[in-house]
Amino acid sequence: MTTKPFKDPTNVCSRSVSIPRFTPETVEVLLKYIEAIPMGGRYNVLSHVGHGKGTQPNSTTCFGTREPHILFHINAPVADGADSIGKAQSWVDGLMADIKGTGQALKPVYVSFMGTDEETHDSFGRNWKRLQELKGSLDKKNLFRFAQPMLGKM
Repeated sequence: MTTKPFKDPTNVCSRSVSIPRFTPETVEVLLKYIEAIPMGGRYNVLSHVGHGKGTQPNSTTCFGTREPHILFHINAPVADGADSIGKAQSWVDGLMADIKGTGQALKPVYVSFMGTDEETHDSFGRNWKRLQELKGSLDKKNLFRFAQPMLGKM
């Protein structure tokens, strides 16, 4: 689902969540939120279907979701005032809560679009410690301390 694109830079409320497959419950939630896009809003949900080699076990990769899945990248861009930001964040948070409420949301989430209610280390599972060690050896002065996802102070 999408609407007209913005021409100018905007603020964006953004999150992500994955499900193993579309079900009547997840489709119902998506339809509910399509209908709830405010008049003039340009909100969207992009989807990516994880399949093929990306779903096979691979101990050399840092990404944790190694099973077939559908990732939703939820975006609510706004071009004006705090009221719009609040409405956009409410729409994104509601959609996230309702998808999670179906009991079908997968862990981990895509780290670049995590909410404050999600833990970075959950997205990397057993690779978390390895990534922290790698950052510690390559970024001794902690230059990339604000990079996303945050791997912690080394």
